[in-house]
Amino acid sequence: MFRFRDRETASRIVGELRKMGLNLFLMHVCGTHQDTLVRYGLDRLLEPCGIKIRQGPGCPVCVTTQREIEEALLLARKG
Repeated sequence: MFRFRDRETASRIVGELRKMGLNLFLMHVCGTHQDTLVRYGLDRLLEPCGIKIRQGPGCPVCVTTQREIEEALLLARKG
């Protein structure tokens, strides 16, 4: 797994983002994304820069039940 942890580069990027005066809301749909954002503190790092990250409804692969998949297949077969 590739890991990029360069405090100097991160500080420089955050400094530039703060200067931009952003007011952004970003939503992601993947639980793995949320895990990574929280694990490495990216959500807390970006919020003072005017970038708020919100967790969305979930990845379709992760949140779709077996029954919903079966119903979708039945509908697809019916045309």
